[in-house]
Amino acid sequence: MVIVQTQAEFKKTLDPLPHHIRIKSAIENTGNCKLELLKEAVVGSFLIPDKKNLMHYRFDVAFYVTAQDIYLIGDKKEIGKILSDVAKITSIESLPPLYLLFEMMEIFIKDDSAFLQRYEEKLENEEAKFVDPKNNHYNEMFLKVRKELMRLQSYYQQLIDMSETLIENDNQMVDETLEKLLNTFSKRADRLFDHTHRIKEYMIQISELHQNQLDIRQNAIMKVLTVVTTIFMPLTLITGWYGMNFQNMPELQSDYGYLVVILVSIVVIALEVWIFKIKDWF
Repeated sequence: MVIVQTQAEFKKTLDPLPHHIRIKSAIENTGNCKLELLKEAVVGSFLIPDKKNLMHYRFDVAFYVTAQDIYLIGDKKEIGKILSDVAKITSIESLPPLYLLFEMMEIFIKDDSAFLQRYEEKLENEEAKFVDPKNNHYNEMFLKVRKELMRLQSYYQQLIDMSETLIENDNQMVDETLEKLLNTFSKRADRLFDHTHRIKEYMIQISELHQNQLDIRQNAIMKVLTVVTTIFMPLTLITGWYGMNFQNMPELQSDYGYLVVILVSIVVIALEVWIFKIKDWF
């Protein structure tokens, strides 16, 4: 039997279920996907990310599973959609409760491989924006992607932990067939985890490329400043030298002294530019 309740309905239940405190704790702490094996029962919760906006969650649901019944506590509309998806694959009425829980887990990751592929392709298409050193929103974009990937990795790791906990079968509720299915599910979730990790590594490479572009740009600016400073250093020496105004300084009283200093400055600049060209400094 499948019983679907909202949290408010569960709290108003007059006849408390066995392990009522554990179920209440699962409802109040739906901050992640978790599962606990009890004597002749399984209790836990799901927290499902919204694939359209990974910074938000689609919904959360607590569950309590025995050999005869499965209680699903959360948003009835969202739970109804999940059960409807399961019903398209198999008959819910013929499923043992723990098998129904497994089918729900399957539904949660059914299209995630294609989703991660699209996510990766989107990042590849936007790689130029990430690498562009003039992108003023780089930090905001990078942090958003980083948080999304961390959320996905945590989600897949929690599903792996849930399946492995069930496989341990400490309460003897998992039969041999379900154990094989859970092993397959765990491997699928592990591959999704690895795919997410590869995308994270790709983002690290993009971050390094962005930093390299910034370094190249800064080096180019420093090169220009260095060349300009080097060109004007001899001119600064000349002006400083003739700014002393000692009585016997050459050309100080000459009618052409000012012109001579100008010509010397031009020759010095031309000579420096010529040397820089030969050295390929600019």
